[in-house]
Amino acid sequence: MPLNEKITKLRKGRGWTQEMLAAKMDVRKLQVSRWETGRMRPSGRTLQRLADLFGLSLDELLSEEDRPLSAAPGLAEKIRQLEQLDTQDRAMVYRLIDLLLMRHQMQNALATTDRAS
Repeated sequence: MPLNEKITKLRKGRGWTQEMLAAKMDVRKLQVSRWETGRMRPSGRTLQRLADLFGLSLDELLSEEDRPLSAAPGLAEKIRQLEQLDTQDRAMVYRLIDLLLMRHQMQNALATTDRAS
């Protein structure tokens, strides 16, 4: 997907107007409009700020591949950072994630049981 379409999709996916994105980026709404119509391409520094704002790497933002965009802002970057942890710390993070997912599944099961009663 071209960059201009991706910016629009990311903005709308968060429920932001062009004015809201402009305010977050400290630019005028006209600039956001030009990015989204493809009449203007953001500068390198602005691209990095956009990527950070949307929780993506610069590569993810600029990639024209039609792969799903991160649903949880910043998650992709945090996952990349996990690779920098030593084996023991990484295993601890994985266990914590497993516990949180298990807790969520148990809460859903209990809620389903309560509704059935």
